[in-house]
Amino acid sequence: MPPPLDTLAALSGHWITASCVCGRMVHLPVKMLAREHGPETRVATVVARLRCEKCGARPIGAELIESPQTSASGYVSSLPSR
Repeated sequence: MPPPLDTLAALSGHWITASCVCGRMVHLPVKMLAREHGPETRVATVVARLRCEKCGARPIGAELIESPQTSASGYVSSLPSR
């Protein structure tokens, strides 16, 4: 049986962009999350555990993207400062 396609290992070349109600947005490399949480962990499980470093709230939105340097339309977007 093949491994599930929604695991961190299956999506290791992607990033998760999470946004918070306080306005903070972060880009997290799935490869790093796989090292921290285990490669067979599902993406939804990791997103459910996320908390904002600024205010402690859970994300109001999360998106799986190929690269934080481009938006969904493929245009370059700026990375937020920390």
